[in-house]
Amino acid sequence: GRSNPSMNLGSAYFHKGELELAENNLLEAADFFSDNHLAYYYLGQIYQKQNKLDDAIVAYSESVEGDVVYLWTFAVYIELGSIHANLGNLDEAIGLFKKAQAVDRVNLISYKNLSLAYELQGDLNLAIAEVEKGLRIHPENEEFIKRLLDLDVKRMFSESRR
Repeated sequence: GRSNPSMNLGSAYFHKGELELAENNLLEAADFFSDNHLAYYYLGQIYQKQNKLDDAIVAYSESVEGDVVYLWTFAVYIELGSIHANLGNLDEAIGLFKKAQAVDRVNLISYKNLSLAYELQGDLNLAIAEVEKGLRIHPENEEFIKRLLDLDVKRMFSESRR
């Protein structure tokens, strides 16, 4: 691809934890090539670390703009979903976790996060369904086996209180 010194510097500063220098270079890189999705991905991570969540949402969204699936597309949908879940926008979070699932059907993070979001919404049946889907992919996953048991107990408890 096209070489972009600002992008290279921004990436290097990011990995060194020099977030301000990284941000300046990445903004320059994003400015230089308007389709620099990777720069926006890094910017999203920087803003998320700085707890600038509105800026993170914008940058992450820019990083997955269009129809191309990038190496970071799955991670962006997970991060965006997590930000929205933390802000209490559970419907938005669920939509993003489903997009992540569509990109990578075998990565359990999307199933776990969907399950948690459904549980927060009070829908234990959908929460359990996501865990079961994850277990069909990785039947030995101990975290998912334990989560299934915990959710089953919660469901039984909530049904017995009705």
